[in-house]
Amino acid sequence: AFDEIQLYETPVFTMDFVNLQFPASGTITAATTFDVFAQGYEAGVTEAAGAGAGVECWIGYSTIDATTTADFATGWTWESANYQGQGAGGLAVNNDEFTADIGTGITNAGTYYYVSRWRLNGGPFTYGGYNGGAWDGSSNVSGVLTVNPAPLPDLILNEIHADPSNAAGEVGDANGDGTAVYNQDEFIEIYNNEATSVDLAGYMIKDNGTMVHTFAATGSVLPAGGYAVVFGGGTPTGVSGDVVQVSSQGDLSLSNGGATISLENASGIEVFTYTYSGAGNNQSIARNPDLTGAFVDHTTIPATGRLFSAGSVNVTAVCDL
Repeated sequence: AFDEIQLYETPVFTMDFVNLQFPASGTITAATTFDVFAQGYEAGVTEAAGAGAGVECWIGYSTIDATTTADFATGWTWESANYQGQGAGGLAVNNDEFTADIGTGITNAGTYYYVSRWRLNGGPFTYGGYNGGAWDGSSNVSGVLTVNPAPLPDLILNEIHADPSNAAGEVGDANGDGTAVYNQDEFIEIYNNEATSVDLAGYMIKDNGTMVHTFAATGSVLPAGGYAVVFGGGTPTGVSGDVVQVSSQGDLSLSNGGATISLENASGIEVFTYTYSGAGNNQSIARNPDLTGAFVDHTTIPATGRLFSAGSVNVTAVCDL
């Protein structure tokens, strides 16, 4: 006698049709919306209104275009797409249309390529190209997105304190913690000249190319017209700045003889750079007039008589603080 052997083939589910519907290309500023649409069809699944059962869709992007479908497995970022309705016109009304925003998540400028990705009932992925069907790299291709850099905020380096005073009476106590300690009382002051707030989280201050501070992930939103002050250390107390922090590296290491101070955003793009040639007279150097003028010894600014003015306008008189 023979045992009866039955063989079963596990079905493989893939969509009958997929594409990248539109747009074929676009240009945006970094981190702004760019909506991409794709359509897919499966007989008996997508004809009715509403997302077809078991249908999933993503829009993916990469800085390097694919040459084969195997390239989609690595180096691509996939954003889950949402069902937004049936296709319009002719047979397209039987298609499910999905959309996803891929622009908001792109923070770096450059050229990006995008396609749709589909899956039915947990089956293998298939990919849609613009706009006649499955991606093949020739007839049905990737979309192309040009991303321009976001405008840099108007942030101004307004005061540099590289040489706190060691005179008696703690007159060099710039951070207000009750003790004058030269490296802790060093500071850099930045003014927000924008009409709106700027989140400095991740921004980096560099001294001669060496990172001396990274703004914290929280507590770094600088309001319009506000001052950010970064001290070398200590416990800043009573400082009038809107964002007040101490060096994330434990020291600003500002040279009395001169240095190049730069600010970079979280993507490493330079916002400003300034080279000072000397700041060694037991006081800060500050712009006169505020924001636009040259850096001068603080005590030479009219109507002040101050050694520094962390977190406030440089012309503020002693009696007003």
